[in-house]
Amino acid sequence: MTAPIYLPPGSLVQVTSNCISRTYRLVPTDDVVAVCEACIRASAMHFAGEIQLHEFEFLSNHLHLLLTDLGGEDGAGKTPDFMGYLHNLLTTNLNSLRGISGKGWEQYSFQIIDRDDPDRILQAVSYIQNQAVAADIVKRNREWRHCSSRGLEYGEQPEIDKPVLGIWSGKARHAGRADSIRSKRAEHACRSNVPDRLSFTLFPLPGFEALGPKKLRALTRARLAKLENRAIARRRRDGTRVQGWDVARKIHWSYMPAMGRQLFGPKPTFAASTPERRAAAQERVDNFRREYAVALERFLSGDHEVVFPLGTYRMPRRFRARVATSDSS
Repeated sequence: MTAPIYLPPGSLVQVTSNCISRTYRLVPTDDVVAVCEACIRASAMHFAGEIQLHEFEFLSNHLHLLLTDLGGEDGAGKTPDFMGYLHNLLTTNLNSLRGISGKGWEQYSFQIIDRDDPDRILQAVSYIQNQAVAADIVKRNREWRHCSSRGLEYGEQPEIDKPVLGIWSGKARHAGRADSIRSKRAEHACRSNVPDRLSFTLFPLPGFEALGPKKLRALTRARLAKLENRAIARRRRDGTRVQGWDVARKIHWSYMPAMGRQLFGPKPTFAASTPERRAAAQERVDNFRREYAVALERFLSGDHEVVFPLGTYRMPRRFRARVATSDSS
């Protein structure tokens, strides 16, 4: 049996999502960057009150997010719903730009980060923000001008206009077809629930309230500068050259790099900075799985009033099963 998803409300979640077959679907042309900027904002707006975005970084063939999952009314986490919505927006828009169809994403992965572990939280931020430099694409992260939270301030609400691109271009090929007109499908062409003005809040990292948003952002940028300097020193020592922004933008979106990653290795679902914290996180997951197994056995035996442990995702969605809250069990 597939292990149950453990996603309690209030979790700090680090998400990685790869384009299908690692193709360069997100190659940073002007139109693609504009679409990505709009889609991440539209998704954050759609899940306001359920998902809080802290960081995001788009690369040519994958993206990274750091968010807090506040959960929904049914007690289940909202990260899978958020990612499904974001993936759908990105895929339909990018496919529309290119005149293609089909799937755009592989299955994403996520880790729950200990909210009481400031070192691990800052490490996650640095990892997300330093992707282009670590991969030797650019010398400094500021040269990577894709969709990113690096230049945004915590607590601010930047606004942009929804671009007239992709499914928002006002053009639909089927609108003039006789069968679309006859079925009245043409009347709904180019309709969108995404507002024309897009705005969201980049939430400060949890656990750093004493610093305040400005000092916290200064801290993350200082850590990023250190990583950049280390990468520069490494490249100078090894004789490595960066690819460069201009070259990265010219790669065709269908390009598929050689597979240099482990496909079927372990995928950790939690992260912490010390062995003790990792052991505590593992114990929480093990306890959850034991309680889940007991509840599932009772549910399958006909007891549909059984309460599943806090953090259960699938059962309340598929079968409207009861889930424990932080206040009751």
